[in-house]
Amino acid sequence: MHLHPLPHRPVPRLRRARGLVREQRRQLLQLGAGGEDQQGGGPSALAAAIVGKTARYGLHLPTNRLPTAVVDVDPGETNVDYGALGVHVGRELGDAVPHFTGIHPTADELKTLGAAMAASGAIALFHVKGVTPEAQSGVEPEPGTEALHVGPQELDAAYRSLSGSLKEQDVELITVGCPHVSIDELEEIAQFLRGRKRRKDAPELWVCTSKEVKKLGTEAVKVIEDFGKVLVDTCMVVAPIEEVASATATNSGKAATYLPLDSFCGQRVLYRSTPMLLSLLVE
Repeated sequence: MHLHPLPHRPVPRLRRARGLVREQRRQLLQLGAGGEDQQGGGPSALAAAIVGKTARYGLHLPTNRLPTAVVDVDPGETNVDYGALGVHVGRELGDAVPHFTGIHPTADELKTLGAAMAASGAIALFHVKGVTPEAQSGVEPEPGTEALHVGPQELDAAYRSLSGSLKEQDVELITVGCPHVSIDELEEIAQFLRGRKRRKDAPELWVCTSKEVKKLGTEAVKVIEDFGKVLVDTCMVVAPIEEVASATATNSGKAATYLPLDSFCGQRVLYRSTPMLLSLLVE
C-alpha cells in the first residue's frame, strides 16, 4: 500500500467515488482530482475493489463536503511552512473541513499540508480558494462559518513545537518522504547533493518514495544513494527506525508528530526544511 497518491496513475473525475484506506491518498484524491472518498478499513476498501461500489456516506455526501471552518493565512514576510501550518490547523480544528485563503500551494505542498493536518487532527478533506477543484467550481463557506487566523506568530510557534531539544550535531538519521516524495522532490534532493561530498561523520539518510517514482528517477536515485538509502513502499514512521537511531531529523510535519510518540518510534526529533537537512550531510 503506497503512502502517497501516485501522480502517474489515472485519477478519477470530479465527483467520482472511491474507497481508500490511507488518509493522505484519500486527501490528495479529493483535492487534486475532486474525487469523493470516505476513509474505511482494509476490509471495506477490499470489498469496494471487488464489487466496484462503496457505501454512500460521510464525505461521499455533498453536504458533508462543504467547508465548516475558514482558515485565513497571512504569513507576513516569511514563506509558508506547510508542515507547520498543517500541524497548527489540525490541532485547532480537529475534524473540520477547512477552507483556506491566503495561500497558493503546489501539489507537493498540498500533500504536505494535508498529511500534517491528518496527523495532528482528523482532517480528511480541505479546500483552498482558487486551487482545489471544488473551491474552483464555486464551493464557498457560508457566512458566519467558524474562522481561524494564522499569522507569523502561529506559524513560528507550530514550527518550534515540532522540534524537541535535539541539536543538529546530535542527529543520527535524516528522514525525508512522509508522505512519499514525488518525482519533483526526488530530483530536487539530487540537485542539492549533485557534485558534493558526503561528510565522514554525516548522519544516515533515508528517502522514502514509491516503486514507480524510483523507476522514473533512476539518475536522481544514483546521486542520492551516494549519501544514503532510497526506500520504496514504506515510511520511517512504520519502519523499525528505533533499531537504527534514537535521534531523527525530518522535514515532515506528519513524521515530526508521530516520531516522538513512545507508541510509534520514541525518537528525539529535529524539524527542519529539506535544504537545511541536506546541508547536514555535505562538506
